Amino acid sequence: MGYTETNLSLEDFKKIFSLTRLSRVHIAIINGNFGDAIMNPETLDIIAYMRQANPDMSIRVHTNGGARDKEFWRGLAKLRVFGIFGIDGLSDTHSLYRQDTVFENVIRNAKTFIDAGGQAIWMANVFDHNRPQLPEMYQMAKDLGFMWLEERETDRNNGPSYDRKGNKIFSIRTDWQYPDQVNDQFIQDQIVKVVTEMPKYTDSKKVNIDCWAVRERSVYVASDGYVYPCCWTGHNPQQYHNHNALQVWNTELREYVHGNHGPTVGVESAIAWFDRLVESWNTDKQPTVCKRWCTKDDNNNSLSCS
Repeated sequence: MGYTETNLSLEDFKKIFSLTRLSRVHIAIINGNFGDAIMNPETLDIIAYMRQANPDMSIRVHTNGGARDKEFWRGLAKLRVFGIFGIDGLSDTHSLYRQDTVFENVIRNAKTFIDAGGQAIWMANVFDHNRPQLPEMYQMAKDLGFMWLEERETDRNNGPSYDRKGNKIFSIRTDWQYPDQVNDQFIQDQIVKVVTEMPKYTDSKKVNIDCWAVRERSVYVASDGYVYPCCWTGHNPQQYHNHNALQVWNTELREYVHGNHGPTVGVESAIAWFDRLVESWNTDKQPTVCKRWCTKDDNNNSLSCS
């Protein structure tokens, strides 16, 4: 619904980030908002360029680990990155949530990466259906040479899993009623539902915004080259907005986002609109997405997701 599948090319990456700019970057987190970096045919070349600029940069690649050959994984290991593999269970449970990945292939690729000297972390979304398997997952992670296994509790432990044709194949709990087949009418109904229920996420009063991106001096670059403060704002408000909560968030953001195509203008100009967003936090027009994810409570404690 408006999202264009694309890869960030090495040529465009160089236009956004010069070697001088990259030399001052301490941490790079390659974490697909809508995709996975291992599917980009130039990922190794992009990371090699980053290494050229800053040999000491900490580079973290989040991946489902389900694709590419052994040569790719060995090449990734040689670039001295941290590989964070999303593995949500064992052979009988992993693919229930993480569709179109094969557990055995993921384990094979992770082992190839580790055996080539790569430092790997097992990141597990915890669900009711894989929670009993955690002891076995921890043992497997140890046996394979992962640095550690990190359990991640999320709000995803409720709802359906659909295949790419929109067929429901599994229900994670049964609290929510979803159809067996996703169609256009269902999607439109969900948009109306989320827009109607949006006040439940945040009320109209001003809150204290504690922005992780500001604190960390961080920027988010999407696969189409557009630049945002964070992944929560990085849903391309100018084009991609007619889908669930993103419709509300992006409608509010569109008045702030201008001239942020990194390959065209460079990163310095692409982040100029950030100041307008920060100024909005001191008004009654605080964007819902900022209030939803980066709020301090009355005792000045951060409620950020980061």
